[in-house]
Amino acid sequence: MKDPTRERHDRRLPRRPAGERGVREIGSTRLTLRELLALGESSVIELDRQAGDLLDVFVNGTLIGRGEVVTVGERFGVKMTELVQPEKRG
Repeated sequence: MKDPTRERHDRRLPRRPAGERGVREIGSTRLTLRELLALGESSVIELDRQAGDLLDVFVNGTLIGRGEVVTVGERFGVKMTELVQPEKRG
């Protein structure tokens, strides 16, 4: 028996082709070429986000919500805190 919740979810968020990986971005910064070349293995790059800022979550280029970074065991995850209503998605 099909799960109607799953079907509704699939209609809103088209699936990526098998094996395709999503793009992940948690912030950005600008570096000069000199700064970039000076980076080493333990270098820290400061991003334009504050600790605790919500991350924008996009699927196929469409903002679907916002969330915060969490750890799940040894991995990172995103805890969704806001969802954009389907009719308000660009």
